[in-house]
Amino acid sequence: MSRRLLPFLFRANEGTLITIEKSVDGAKESSLMRFAEKARKAVGLKGEVSILLTSNRQMRQLNRCFRGKDKPTDVISFPAIHEVSRQMAGDLAISVDIATGNRNTSDTARRKRYAC
Repeated sequence: MSRRLLPFLFRANEGTLITIEKSVDGAKESSLMRFAEKARKAVGLKGEVSILLTSNRQMRQLNRCFRGKDKPTDVISFPAIHEVSRQMAGDLAISVDIATGNRNTSDTARRKRYAC
């Protein structure tokens, strides 16, 4: 990703806003846009989604505040409240630190971790 002042916001498409608080080495806006669109389609999201790419430090604060767990986590999702759920699907926070570490994890280990 080219050097920009952070945080950096951009509209990936009509239904997705991405906020980058921590840059992702080697990621391009076009890659993030494709990821966001594939993710929306995969789960059939209707309405806008806001995605935050941030640090373990920020994820720890969010996890402590909203889930009562004093440690960072890879992803936290915040569904929209019912009153706006037709326009807004919700928010998603992703730890760049953990996602980058998971990039080096084997496919088998990843499948075990995210199995339903």
